[in-house]
Amino acid sequence: MTQQKSLAKPPLLQNKKVTATILGTTLRANQLDAAFANAVAGHAFDYDDFTELFGGHPSVPILPGLLAVGETTSATGIELIRAYIIGVELETRLALGVHFQHYEKGWHPTSTLGVFGAAAGCAYLLNLDATQTAQAIAIAASNASGIKANFGTMTKPLHIGQCARSGVLAAQLAAKGFTANPHALEAPQGFLDVYNGPGNYSIERILDKWFDPPLVLSPGINLKQFPCCGSTHPAIFAAIRLRERQRLDHKLIRRIEILTHPRRLPHTNQPHPQTSLESKFSIQYCVARALVDGQVTLADFENAAWEQTNITRLLSITQVGEHSDMVKLESGTFGAQVNITLENPGADQ
Repeated sequence: MTQQKSLAKPPLLQNKKVTATILGTTLRANQLDAAFANAVAGHAFDYDDFTELFGGHPSVPILPGLLAVGETTSATGIELIRAYIIGVELETRLALGVHFQHYEKGWHPTSTLGVFGAAAGCAYLLNLDATQTAQAIAIAASNASGIKANFGTMTKPLHIGQCARSGVLAAQLAAKGFTANPHALEAPQGFLDVYNGPGNYSIERILDKWFDPPLVLSPGINLKQFPCCGSTHPAIFAAIRLRERQRLDHKLIRRIEILTHPRRLPHTNQPHPQTSLESKFSIQYCVARALVDGQVTLADFENAAWEQTNITRLLSITQVGEHSDMVKLESGTFGAQVNITLENPGADQ
């Protein structure tokens, strides 16, 4: 069968060519495994960039696959950058057409939308024509996965590893003549219908003003300052500012109140984190750490740092809630207010 023959051709089945680098190590692997490993690591560290238009992290689902394919094909730096811009444009344009219903339904957009960017970018590096690229994107549609129920666990970065691997595989399959429905995105029972539901997406928004300007340039991409969920960052900044301006002694704090946009609470309200990954999604822990140390670093999510006595005391006196003004603002709003009550009467900050 044609299908079996295309699958049997290297590098699609049992590829043993170790041509791609596992970043940060001396190890090498095939394209699929390298993309998988580097994407998992990139997301697990939680320093990956983000943009609200995408509703997630635009680079981590794309770059690991591009690096693996580009290293194997000896792509130039310019070719790699072009592939990256293409991938970011596609995944973000899709996001514009499906958010925020897509996120609210429980999908993990970095994975479910990133797979299309990964496939398109890899298709460019493999010199696929328009028809083949459409096939790669359609193949990717059947590999889109990732649910928010697994946030705060090891499976969240696994989503991104699978996504990167699937993007590379989709492009490789298309290059070998593997077929899919080129209308798999917009067709009845296609990706948009199934993942968002009929009437809950806008094809017009997806198609509007491609590369005018490129979204990687405007509005651009935000870099993280802290290795934890981006939704916790406004509260971390507020806590650090309070600590510095008021010269707060965390030992004198008797109550902490954190108010933020209601969209930020479901995935960051972790009052008693038990693992490293849970602590990255705990706005309570991140604020407590910022108040104690004046910073939040990678070491704060290792060796059960969340169990330190000074931290658990602050966790026990922390309350979170919706900010009354932010409730009225759009879902993409970032912001937080941190209120501190000290032991001294009348010393609220």
